[in-house]
Amino acid sequence: MALGSARRFPHDLHSHDAAASAAGDRPGPPSPEDAGGKPPSRAGGRLWREDGKLLYDCGDGNAASARLLWARPLSGRGGPVSVMAAGKKREIRYLESPDLLDPESRRIALEELSRGVVMPRITRIHSVTSRFGNFYWNVETDFGPKTFLLTSPENNTVRPDPDTIVLKDASGNAFEITPVSGLDRASLREFDRVYTVHGPEL
Repeated sequence: MALGSARRFPHDLHSHDAAASAAGDRPGPPSPEDAGGKPPSRAGGRLWREDGKLLYDCGDGNAASARLLWARPLSGRGGPVSVMAAGKKREIRYLESPDLLDPESRRIALEELSRGVVMPRITRIHSVTSRFGNFYWNVETDFGPKTFLLTSPENNTVRPDPDTIVLKDASGNAFEITPVSGLDRASLREFDRVYTVHGPEL
């Protein structure tokens, strides 16, 4: 069974210098030179926090209030990142990796991205019942007991790494099993009703 892909999303850019002047010469993004360091690569732009807001400068000296999303929330955590205009659906920048950012911006980016990902982790599978190709799961998660319907497992399951799978249920909610090998024996039996744990299909 081949795994499919499934599931962590007009703003006026303004001159940060002008905004700082209007706010009484409020300081702009922290300068590495001020800290005695070398200027970072600006290939991915820069991120910083100011007055409780996340700001992004793509490298042209303009700053915009932003939010960050994994471009592929289910299968691509750690990969491409979308820098979105805060409160908007417009993408400011597409980054192939957080590693394109300077170290401080990368740290801030990973903090922001971790806040946006809320995915229950399945710790025990009580039962999986199959009806007409649909799978009804009764599980225990780190958020408590859950029941959900999984349709078309081949289209709604991804495997980010060899011992992790992510399921997307019929309502669009995502659940993670990691490590799969850490499930108890009874849970693995139920898991096998849908997947082959160590086989080539998973």
